Order: sequence, then structure tokens, then C-alpha cells
Amino acid sequence: MLIMVIILSMLLSVITLIFYTAIMNVKEYRVLHEMNQKQLQLQKKYYEQLREIDRETRKFRHDLKNHFFVLSGFLQEDKQD
Repeated sequence: MLIMVIILSMLLSVITLIFYTAIMNVKEYRVLHEMNQKQLQLQKKYYEQLREIDRETRKFRHDLKNHFFVLSGFLQEDKQD
């Protein structure tokens, strides 16, 4: 009878350890998932900002190129005023 109680106690301990390990793995997975989601959001925000900077740079280059064409036209027509 005593051996049976000891075996059941050990079995209960092993089952408890298995469940504890499984629960900790789930918690660790959730934490990693949340960290990955935050990292993904930060990367998305960064690339959106980068896209906006590129868009503004393209607009500036376009305007600058057109201003140079206008100035070049004025110089060719000898309108320096």
C-alpha cells in the first residue's frame, strides 16, 4: 500500500511538471508572438516613413528640375530681370 502511494505521488509530480512546462511554453510563445507583432508594427511604420521621405524627395527633384528649365529658358531669351 505504501509503495502504491509513493508511485502515485511520483506520477502526480511528473504530471504536474509536464503541465507546468506546457503552460510555461505557451506563455513564452505568447510573449514572443507579442514581441514579433510589435517589431512588425515598428518595421511597417519605418517603411511608411521611408516611403514618405522618398515621395517628398521626388517631388522636390521634380520641382527643382522644372525651375531650372524655366531659368534656362529665361537665360536663352535674354530675360535676366
